[in-house]
Amino acid sequence: MPERPVCRLDELEPTDAVLVSAFRHWAVGVSQWRTEAWVEVWAAFRQLLGPDRGPADTLRSFDAVMQVIGRHARREIQFHGPHCPCVDADELDFLRLVHALGRGEERAPRRIAAAFVRPQGVDGLLANGRRFARHWRELVSARPGSDAWMAPGLADTVH
Repeated sequence: MPERPVCRLDELEPTDAVLVSAFRHWAVGVSQWRTEAWVEVWAAFRQLLGPDRGPADTLRSFDAVMQVIGRHARREIQFHGPHCPCVDADELDFLRLVHALGRGEERAPRRIAAAFVRPQGVDGLLANGRRFARHWRELVSARPGSDAWMAPGLADTVH
């Protein structure tokens, strides 16, 4: 169980809450060998984006990001249970990573990646993260009223 929740899931934008949920379900799937957790990630993406949006590329790129984190983790990554209302610092840093990569930033993503993974995993995390952020942004930007999801500072000032 994570040590320090920094905010609540319902304080996040809906798209960010889906990303936190996906992060959690993927982590549960790996740590408990529960493949149905990955099915829940797919379902969450389809529910958010609509059944005709086909999130296959988004899901594959998300999985690639999480595989790098899983293989090269510098430490135990903290996360709450899939339905917990709290958001931990690592979960929020994951959002910050995706937001910063989606905005084309270089420094902040490298710093966040280095906190998550050992040096040999940083470049892979950044490359896969950029791909995921691009797919995610394309899909999410098609939703009405969702154009501000990667606004500067959004993930940095949750409260």
